[in-house]
Amino acid sequence: AFTNADDVVEVKGRVACEISAGDELLMTELIFRGAFAELTPPQTVALMSCFVAESSRNDKSTPPAALADAFRALQDDARRIAGVMKECKLAIGEDDYVARFNASLMAAVLAWAEGATLPPSASSQRNSRARSFASCVGSKKFCAK
Repeated sequence: AFTNADDVVEVKGRVACEISAGDELLMTELIFRGAFAELTPPQTVALMSCFVAESSRNDKSTPPAALADAFRALQDDARRIAGVMKECKLAIGEDDYVARFNASLMAAVLAWAEGATLPPSASSQRNSRARSFASCVGSKKFCAK
């Protein structure tokens, strides 16, 4: 819980308040559930890419096999959060909320984080976030191994 019975913000709620990028509720759930504990650093980065990939309900991207369970758990957490939001009378479509977190960049991010270089075509992709990712990591100069 983010608050206790007296509506006092707990540690989990304070963590959520400090997250300024991505979906703070889902990110906090993942942290406190220990979702990253069994993942390698490259796998963690790949899973986190779900927070920046542009979503489309028509996107049928699948995660790399090594991350299928972690991605499914992320979607389960997102579905549970959407359910709580609906209980709180927030106007939210459960399927739309879950679809915001997709696997479209996971394979490329995983490959990059494991040392692969990005193909020149990555910077010309239509997905603006993919272009941003490609321009940020294309040279790998900012990344210390």
